[in-house]
Amino acid sequence: MRQPIADHLFFLPGRRGGRFPHCNSLLIEDAGRAVIDPASDAKELKALAEEGVQVVLLSHFHTDHIRDLKLFPKAAIYIHQADAPALRDFEEMIRFVWGHLADQSGNWGGRKLRELGEYGWTPARELKDGEELVIGSTRVQVVHTPGHTPGHSCFWFPEAQVLFAADMDLTEFGPWYGNAASSVDDTLASIEKLKQLRPRLTVTGHEVGMIEGDITDRLDAFARVIAEREARILACLEEPLTHEELVRKGTIYGPHYSPDNLNHWMEWRMTWHHLRSLEKRGLLKQEAGKYLRLI
Repeated sequence: MRQPIADHLFFLPGRRGGRFPHCNSLLIEDAGRAVIDPASDAKELKALAEEGVQVVLLSHFHTDHIRDLKLFPKAAIYIHQADAPALRDFEEMIRFVWGHLADQSGNWGGRKLRELGEYGWTPARELKDGEELVIGSTRVQVVHTPGHTPGHSCFWFPEAQVLFAADMDLTEFGPWYGNAASSVDDTLASIEKLKQLRPRLTVTGHEVGMIEGDITDRLDAFARVIAEREARILACLEEPLTHEELVRKGTIYGPHYSPDNLNHWMEWRMTWHHLRSLEKRGLLKQEAGKYLRLI
């Protein structure tokens, strides 16, 4: 059900409260129509497609944000230039997610193809940070917020003071940087960047949905989750551990971690990003394949 939130802007809540494998979407309905992240509700999105949608804006390439992109074959697709390769090519998408461990992906790629039905879209426009788009009379600005993916972007509507925050979703779980191409440090910088905005209303990609008023405290809490994960990792490294040994401590997913499901690989990659960041800052060192904290 479309929910009006400002002139020409409508919130499209995702199925299952916007939880994976769905997300919340945003509709711009002006002299022209655009949808941001078409993965909320297939029935609603199909109705929109039949009415006519000229532009689809993507915050990033993840399947839970593009799962119904196939409903809009005539729409021009816009995505940040850093994520465009992963949208165009299936093998590039796997490389973005798995990196040098692509041979470990098993049937993961097959599941993604079955989920989407097809893969491979050529963007009509590759976006850059600060770029302004105009849909009818509605202005929307691209806010590049990498970390989750290299090209992850939020969308800012200056007149309405509305922020579409995508997967800077402010959930209690905290930031997610579980792709090979993700980054802890970029995520923290992106959180600081969003603090410069003072939205009247924030639309998140998942669960939380809509947040009215200042989100500074929520952004601070989002960043604290990273600090808490880092602290748990350092606490485990009182004795030298290999990356794999540390992964099995479950410092990211806690009781939800299992070596036998996909949480293992997300834990593996997120832990790896933390280790790179901590090593770069001189807080740990690596010797003979093991990590030891230096503080």
